[in-house]
Amino acid sequence: MKHRASGLFGFLISFLLTSFWHLRWTVPAWVLLGLHFWLKISVWWSLGCFGLFFAVMFVYCLLLNSMISAGSYTDKEKPNLNPYSAKMSDILPDKNKKE
Repeated sequence: MKHRASGLFGFLISFLLTSFWHLRWTVPAWVLLGLHFWLKISVWWSLGCFGLFFAVMFVYCLLLNSMISAGSYTDKEKPNLNPYSAKMSDILPDKNKKE
């Protein structure tokens, strides 16, 4: 089964949408950015929180995409090994035989 958005483009869309839907996780980074302007703490704490957020979202999307793609392969046709099931030759008439 071929997906509409596959490969790197599909991963990028997944990453952007996941990051957008989980923006509430960036609240600590925004608080630290506010503290940077109010209490003059280092801005690197805020940037570190944003970086951690994007790293977690990246790993989350990698796991999600790998789980989705793991179930999208098709199995090869397997022969029927059940001795009690009807064979196709028993169900359909043979075209080579003249009755």
